Amino acid sequence: MGASTVLYLNAKWELRDIIKVIERTQKGKVKIESQNDSLIGCYFFIINNRLIFVSTNSGTPIGKATYLSLGQNDEAVEIFRDIANVFGGLLIANDCGDDVKMITGKLSQEDGIPYFAQHLFITKDLDIQNYRGFIDGVNEWHRAIDHKPNYDVLKP
Repeated sequence: MGASTVLYLNAKWELRDIIKVIERTQKGKVKIESQNDSLIGCYFFIINNRLIFVSTNSGTPIGKATYLSLGQNDEAVEIFRDIANVFGGLLIANDCGDDVKMITGKLSQEDGIPYFAQHLFITKDLDIQNYRGFIDGVNEWHRAIDHKPNYDVLKP
């Protein structure tokens, strides 16, 4: 086996949310393939000709996690760093080495964040400085749930 770049995410994150972040950050569409009929919870995510191995409920010394693995190179590190910057996680740049980083993501402490705000951070590239993007996202969400196409709840 060759060296891999690995990312452990908290098991609370749903695969559909992880896929949304991958598609947004990598600007492509994820194709999902079951890894093996006998290995429940193991998948391949294919995006931009990259194959990400995903295992849900992977055992770690501190509990269950979602495990993602890519062949080790600088692009793999950047892909996983983009994902961890949203969800938080443990990034191992090379599983044959000792380059391990705990990344605090935008949603690492999400327990107090309302659902719509979580949705915005997953589907949009938001940060504290992107106030206009947050306002636009809240208004999109409000129009979608209230079915009022010309009504904005927040004004810039």
